[in-house]
Formats: sequence, structure tokens, C-alpha cells
Amino acid sequence: MIAQIVVRAPFANRHIEVPEEGEARLIARTGDGYQWSNGWKTPVIFVNQNGWFWVDVMVGDSTLRDSIYCKMVAPCFYVRNTMTPNEETLEDCLNLHVTCEMDTFSFVIYNRWGNLMYKTENPKDCWDGKTEGKYVPDGVYTYILHWTETGSYPRKKTGTITIYR
Repeated sequence: MIAQIVVRAPFANRHIEVPEEGEARLIARTGDGYQWSNGWKTPVIFVNQNGWFWVDVMVGDSTLRDSIYCKMVAPCFYVRNTMTPNEETLEDCLNLHVTCEMDTFSFVIYNRWGNLMYKTENPKDCWDGKTEGKYVPDGVYTYILHWTETGSYPRKKTGTITIYR
């Protein structure tokens, strides 16, 4: 699922931040015609790049213009996509490199059959590659992250981690 921010004209906040894994849906109010800065002539556009976007809304003989700046932002953490849990200390533990404060956080890892391998609500926790005290087999595992940065909105990121020894 792609993260999506919905913004309706008139744009009260002239700047919005959009997660780099998502898009903003900009919606113009009801009118007789529309002209967006990107050439679209529909009441709704989807934005997944930095920049100013304006819309002219035609209502009868009048034209109203509004604009908003969209900024694509990266998550405030990094998830490594490989690990080699073998008690040799190099890449034995999968942890997130977090650079922001979070109000909520959930990190889960599943195997290819959808079985839960790991779960935490603490961004400082580290997965040792074990479930129920035993190392998981080599392979590709799926993770799902849900978080809310302080002062922001809920976000979601999915990805894979390859384990090999």
C-alpha cells in the first residue's frame, strides 16, 4: 500500500511533507474546469516529486488560483537488508539506525509462509536472527514497519531482509 496524503484546496498549509514511498493527492474544490501546473485538467492530481503545484479553478466567469509546495521526505531511519547471524559479531544483530523521535513504532518480521519471526515496539531493540531461541533458516524475510514521528502522521514501510551464513 502506498502512503497517501490528501490535501483539498484551498490549501491552508502552503507546504506539505510527503513520504518518499508515497504520494500526495491534491484535490481542487468543485468548479466548471481545472488547469494544474503539470498540465492536468482534472479535479484531482497525484504528486510524488518536490515542487510547487498550482491549480486554476474555473467557476462561471471567474478563475481562482491556489498553490502548494510538496516536499518528498525520507524516513528518519535505515533498515539493513542483509544479516549474517552466526555469533561472529559482524552483522549478528539487525537493528534500525534511527535519527528522530517517534511517538509510535512497530517492527515485525515474517517468514515466507507469513509466520511471525520477530516483533518489537522499541526502535532500539535488535533482532538476533532467532525465533523461539533458535536461528531461523537462511532465506528472505519480510518486514513491516509502522511508525509516527513526533509531530507527524502515521507511516508504513515494508521491505525484505536476506539472512545468510
